[in-house]
Amino acid sequence: MKSKLHNYIEDLIWEHIEEELKLWKDICICDQCRLNIAAHVLNHTKPRYYATQNGYSHYVHDSQSGEQLVADVTLGITAAIRVVAKSPNHDSTLGSE
Repeated sequence: MKSKLHNYIEDLIWEHIEEELKLWKDICICDQCRLNIAAHVLNHTKPRYYATQNGYSHYVHDSQSGEQLVADVTLGITAAIRVVAKSPNHDSTLGSE
């Protein structure tokens, strides 16, 4: 069995991004903007890596730190939505500039 690394923060972003986007009006929610929002959160949040085997594992944390982590990610999503909404980057891709 080959182990892989995974960032739990990415899971939390995808679990909570939709509910946060529903709170915003008149912003682009295309796939590129969603990815830019997720990337912004990942770049501004301390990663929580864990090892998986065959892609299956569960990040273990106590409920208090887990609640704080969800709150931090939710705040990060809100901040990222503001940034991306002000400057959506639809026409360029990483490395093409």
